Amino acid sequence: MPAKTDLRIIKSQRAIKKAFLELINEKGYANITITDIAKKAMINRKTFYIHYETKEILYNNIVDEFFEILSPALDSLQYLRGISQRKHIITLLLQVKEHKDVFNILYNDSTNTEFINKLKIKFNYDLISKAHIDEKTKNTHFTFELLSEAYFSLFMTFVQWWVNTSDDVSANEVVDMIIEFFSKKTLEILGINFNDYDKKN
Repeated sequence: MPAKTDLRIIKSQRAIKKAFLELINEKGYANITITDIAKKAMINRKTFYIHYETKEILYNNIVDEFFEILSPALDSLQYLRGISQRKHIITLLLQVKEHKDVFNILYNDSTNTEFINKLKIKFNYDLISKAHIDEKTKNTHFTFELLSEAYFSLFMTFVQWWVNTSDDVSANEVVDMIIEFFSKKTLEILGINFNDYDKKN
């Protein structure tokens, strides 16, 4: 009997989460009510409250589940080097692509930046060393906040592009593209030559 009850709970929670994500995609987190979720999941409000006290708790539960998927690849990433770090980043990309529907809904919701904020914190903690950047940026106008924001934005631009539009590019090639983007070759591709600017000035 308990097994059947557990199965019903699992099914109900899955239905609620699926309905909630669909609603976020349709109208944005901030515009969703408990009544909307219950109607979409074909349950009553009482059933919703049996599983989740608020929509905030439901949202955080979904976000936490997503990060649990990414954690094996992200954890302690900044302490790895070379091939080991590269393998973890490739694993991270593959995990995001495997769960791209949830990722896209949470990442692209303009009414709630909580997911992006948590992703930035996780990204900055696991992929970037603040102590290293602070040391290297002494006596410059660069700050950890500026560089981490720029790197996060660039990294996520590549992730979104690869996850949603490019099936003929491997995760390994995406890592190469990210690395190459920070080289002078990218400036050459864009037609930017700072040597020319120096000469003119």
